[in-house]
Amino acid sequence: IIGLSYRKDKRVLSVLCDELKKNTVYDDIIEAAGELGDKTLLPVLDTMLYKFDDNEIITSAIDKLKRS
Repeated sequence: IIGLSYRKDKRVLSVLCDELKKNTVYDDIIEAAGELGDKTLLPVLDTMLYKFDDNEIITSAIDKLKRS
């Protein structure tokens, strides 16, 4: 998932989206969302801001998506 996201391979989008909706999400997955550059992930990441305590990494991914 992570490698494909860094390569901007859109085939990973649905799997990445599913991972972001789980109760436990690892930082690497959040970073991968930002690296993929697909703005359809923004609503999922916005929801995560209220769900998890570590907002810095989520905010960073959101910023990357908004710039892409």
